[in-house]
Amino acid sequence: MVEYATIEELTHTECPEDDVQLPSGRWVRVRGLTRAEAIKIQTIEGVHETERFALSRGLLIPQMNEPQIDAWMAHAPAGELNPASNRITELSGMDDGAEKQAVRDFEAGTVSEFRVLPSDQAESNGGGTAPDDEQ
Repeated sequence: MVEYATIEELTHTECPEDDVQLPSGRWVRVRGLTRAEAIKIQTIEGVHETERFALSRGLLIPQMNEPQIDAWMAHAPAGELNPASNRITELSGMDDGAEKQAVRDFEAGTVSEFRVLPSDQAESNGGGTAPDDEQ
C-alpha cells in the first residue's frame, strides 16, 4: 500500500544540512536551498551576486546576511568560500553531477520507482514513429 504525504509533511520539510571545513581549517554548517530559492537564484545575474545569495540563504552557522557575505568575500583568500558554496549547490541538487547521479541510480536499480505518464500525457521525443504514422 502506498502511503501518501500530508500537507504538513510537504510544507515543513527541512533541507539537507552538512558541516563543511574551509581551507582555513574553520568549520561552517550549510543547508541546501529550498525550491523557491533555487528558482530565484536562476534569475540573478553575475557570479558574485549568485554566490552571495546562495551563501546568505544556505549558511546556517554562522548565519550571515548579504552585506556580511560581501565583507567575507572581500577579505577571504580566493578559494576560502568554495567548499561552502559547492556544498550548498550539491545539497540543493543543482551541481553538474546531480543529473548524472540520478541516471546512475536508475541504471543500478537503486531507484525504487519512477513515474510513467499515461499515454494521453506522453509526448514524442522525436525518435521513432507513432503507431498511426504513415511511412
